[in-house]
Amino acid sequence: LVAGYARWRDQRRKHRESSGSRPGMGAVSSLAVGTVATSLIGGMATAVYAAAHFNRLPAYGLVANVLTTPLTSVLIMPFALFAMLLMPFGLEHYPLVIMGQGLDWMMAVARYVAALDGEWTTGRMADGPFFLIALGGTLLCVLRTRLALGGAGLVALGVCVIALDPREERPSIVISEDAQLVGLVTADAIATNRSRPPEFIFSQWRRALAVSEHAVPLDLPVYAGSDVDTAALLASAKVGVFTCRKGTGCVGRSREGWTVAIVEKAELVPLLCGHADLVVVASRRPVAACPPGASLIISTGTLRRTGSVEIHAVPEQAGSPRMQVVGSFSSTERPWQRHRRYDWRAGSFVPEGSPL
Repeated sequence: LVAGYARWRDQRRKHRESSGSRPGMGAVSSLAVGTVATSLIGGMATAVYAAAHFNRLPAYGLVANVLTTPLTSVLIMPFALFAMLLMPFGLEHYPLVIMGQGLDWMMAVARYVAALDGEWTTGRMADGPFFLIALGGTLLCVLRTRLALGGAGLVALGVCVIALDPREERPSIVISEDAQLVGLVTADAIATNRSRPPEFIFSQWRRALAVSEHAVPLDLPVYAGSDVDTAALLASAKVGVFTCRKGTGCVGRSREGWTVAIVEKAELVPLLCGHADLVVVASRRPVAACPPGASLIISTGTLRRTGSVEIHAVPEQAGSPRMQVVGSFSSTERPWQRHRRYDWRAGSFVPEGSPL
């Protein structure tokens, strides 16, 4: 905003010097132009960061800003200042009433714009184009000569890279930090082990992965004496959807053909070793390890150290692709992450890399 105003001021000065006149705008025109310009500059400057962090962009942000900026400038902020100045004399009531009316109108605009349901889902942004756009925007703000055009070129290059390759590589499997929610990612949908997944987590997955469809799990009937029949459950595994049996767990297949099993009872893990490629254990009890190369085990103890994880498929020269686990945290050495290595049973912190 500072750089935009500086350039606008310089252009006006050059225009006056070349024409010898002192053109001006009325108060209403100045307010309208300033409001639109401020909204455009602010929205464009923060768009890349909003897309990178929240995986979405508001479609009607400019409309909301244009409608609410005059309320903020004329009613809300000035009368808030008047109320503060009049508080020592007990006369703040009337300025606060006017300020409150401005806030009510601003909230009405916010509700109206939110009801339009205008949102562009961008999905996750790769590091390369994000760096190009951020660097180009910085150069546009800092440089005052024609070298600033180089910044515009970097921004354009970053936008072109996004347009040609809009999506970062999608993971095959995603697992929440508490192991309660697991997702199988396909081309246009995500299958979960819950019919009603937690909205906060699931909405982030859908925006980040840019998928709109949700494949709900299929239920298997429970027969007397067969509530721990893992063989029957494994036989029901299907690609792109979970099949669940109450009391046993859920099973599904990824798009690569990996068998994914989810259980809440740690004692079921030995029955799944070697039969499922990935076993997710939503239990805080100690989990027995499978023989090397049999199955990948991810438990709440693992997730406590790594945070939520993604599993990507890494192609191999021969055979099926291997799993690459990517956690939210590469280490727990930072002060605000050390609590993840605290062993409540021993009452002490375990060393980095030691099993919990």
